[in-house]
Order: sequence, then C-alpha cells, then structure tokens
Amino acid sequence: MSVLNISCYKFVTLTDREALKADLAARCLERGLKGTILLAPEGINVFLAGTREAIDAIVEYLRVDPRFADLQPKESLSDEPPFKRMRVRLKKKSSP
Repeated sequence: MSVLNISCYKFVTLTDREALKADLAARCLERGLKGTILLAPEGINVFLAGTREAIDAIVEYLRVDPRFADLQPKESLSDEPPFKRMRVRLKKKSSP
C-alpha cells in the first residue's frame, strides 16, 4: 500500500494558534495521519503522511479557513510512512 505524503506552507498571521493546535491534532489523529504541523505567529508549515482519503479530508478542512484557502500541497508517495507519530507544535516567531 502506498502512503501519500504532503508538504505545504502559508505565510499568514495566526493569532489563534492554541485553538488551532488542539483542533488540528485531534482531526489528524482521528484520521490516522502521521507527521508534523508547525504553527508560528507568521504562518503554518505542514508535513503529513497517510491515506489519500485522510490527506484530502484534512486539506479540505484547512481550506475552509479563509487563511488557508489557497494551500497548494506538494505530493509524493512512499511505501512506508516517513513519520512515526503525529505532532502539532507551536513555534516562536522566526528571527530574521
């Protein structure tokens, strides 16, 4: 079975990172996704792996939020999941 891997990012102001963290973690876990979502004050960075159905569902869910409506994930396939667990992390603001 092939595993679908995606990566994408979006520079956008995120003032509700704590709520996003809890919501995204729960939604990803219930779909069996593995990977990392980084939430920084200046945007989101997504690296996820799972079934086509699970990936499509989480991307569709993200795009409902106007801030992420134009996310364009890059896709690749692998034989095994490249990640061992699911993590949603809050990052501090990047330094220039």
